[in-house]
Amino acid sequence: MFRAGVCALSFMAIGLWLAAAAPARADECGPAPAPDAALLAAPDVREARSEARQNFANASGRLYRIDTEPPSYLVGTFHLGGAGLGEPGPLIEEMVDGASAVLLELDEKTVQISIGEMALNPSRILRKDGRKFTDQMDAGERDRARKILAEFNLTLDEAELLRPGFIAALLSLPPCVSNAWPPIPGLDVRIEYLARERDIPAYALETIDEQFEALLGDDDSKGDRLLRAFLPYADASADMLHVLRALYRGGEVAAIWTLAMNKVDDVIGEAERNQLAAEIWDDLVVKRNRRMLERAMPYLERGGAVIAVGALHLVGKEGLVELLREAGFTVTAIPDG
Repeated sequence: MFRAGVCALSFMAIGLWLAAAAPARADECGPAPAPDAALLAAPDVREARSEARQNFANASGRLYRIDTEPPSYLVGTFHLGGAGLGEPGPLIEEMVDGASAVLLELDEKTVQISIGEMALNPSRILRKDGRKFTDQMDAGERDRARKILAEFNLTLDEAELLRPGFIAALLSLPPCVSNAWPPIPGLDVRIEYLARERDIPAYALETIDEQFEALLGDDDSKGDRLLRAFLPYADASADMLHVLRALYRGGEVAAIWTLAMNKVDDVIGEAERNQLAAEIWDDLVVKRNRRMLERAMPYLERGGAVIAVGALHLVGKEGLVELLREAGFTVTAIPDG
């Protein structure tokens, strides 16, 4: 369940940028099993939607206007394409047409340089503490992990050599997507290409090294806990992807996070889930939001910026919407249909 949530948080944007020039094709995971209304009416999804509205500021909404001169815009994206989610549509195309700059989590040039560097120095993804993410698993959990990893063409022995946060990144796409590589480009990629076609400069708000740091950190024990919690749900990720797409289409962004986190209680219990969720949220969202806003400020001061980042970066009291308001901007939600 967590893997699609990680996609919303962007680590696999690296792979999506590699897919940018790929021809359009049908959705790798097939059609949704039911209409959005039916998917969103499931009891667990209904509960997550209600909880998200109670616990997160700006729990709903994908587009915002920022009161610069000329106006700037904030776009919450879904990093995976397919099901029409990678198509900018006329409203976003109009925003890009009038932009002075487009700001993304990553841009194509940044990714290409970093991929070359990673190929020369893969040591950062290998464990150095002599431990394994399976050390705290019983025999049944290890067997389940082995079967799930096989769906991603990864053996348990291979996975145990890797840092657990990197395994989470490898598993951040459902098998129906990762096994049909390259994946369909997401909205971020399409927005950058719109900008390039119009000779509008596009800039990265982060580096891949910074995203690696957010995901991996210095302490692999946190990654071990994360994998133990979420790996049991990995084989249901295609079904979950359809639900997360439905939530995004409905603008219920915060529920994407809440639904993913609610699924792990049976594995680690509510108290441990709450602690782990707070730690992950701080690393993957809060700290990155502050950095992205700081780097976006010069462009906002000039006006006409379009900021396109994963939709979860918009929500919460430390989401970009609230941080922009604290910085003195008037930020208004735009109905996007």
